[in-house]
Amino acid sequence: MRIVTHYFSVTRGGITNTLTDLAAYVYPAGANITAFIDIPAGKAFSIIFDGSPDLKEQDMLVDESDSTKTYLVMGVARHTTPRLAHTSITARAMWGT
Repeated sequence: MRIVTHYFSVTRGGITNTLTDLAAYVYPAGANITAFIDIPAGKAFSIIFDGSPDLKEQDMLVDESDSTKTYLVMGVARHTTPRLAHTSITARAMWGT
């Protein structure tokens, strides 16, 4: 991954720190994503991780630099192209709700 904008830990089933120190690139989801999901404008984000971390739908991503910023994982896609393997997720921002 070239640009890391956030580091996350994962809460799964109420258990905190299921995974930690996951480097990711976060950006607002585009219209091609938001047209097909039920997330209000401004709350939908795409997040890309290097490799294949064990992320699942309904995991809660917690920003390690600001624990009030959390994202609910709505969809996970693993891309296994050699040398470019990454995991992309669609997530809903949970702060301010």
